[in-house]
Amino acid sequence: IEAVFTTFEIYYKDHCMDTTRPYDGINDLLTKLRAKGYMTAVVSNKVDFAVQDLVKDFFIGQFDIAIGERVYEVLKEFHLGKDEVIYIGDSDVDYATARNAGVDCILVEWGFRDRAFLESLGATVFAKKPEDILKIVG
Repeated sequence: IEAVFTTFEIYYKDHCMDTTRPYDGINDLLTKLRAKGYMTAVVSNKVDFAVQDLVKDFFIGQFDIAIGERVYEVLKEFHLGKDEVIYIGDSDVDYATARNAGVDCILVEWGFRDRAFLESLGATVFAKKPEDILKIVG
């Protein structure tokens, strides 16, 4: 397993951005959220080096912190309680992460999983487009 993971890491380091780009409207959304005083973070199930590279290349100045795989580190870094955080994602893994961390969750309909599938898990708050997130958070 360790040999496979090492091979994956070497390959992924060189290719993690091959077909990656921000979804339309995301940078504008982040700019508006930050203008309203929201702190923003990336918490990803991607390995940390990939998160750092992607944020550096696509989101300069848009996030206060970017980490892979560690929700509680963001809470600690921001000095926030679970009731002060909203986790935004597009998959069953994101929904499970938010539930397991005990934070509210908004799931988006333009990503990895469709709404019907996410609803089947119990998710109830959705954004059809990035601007909807601004309406939901106020």
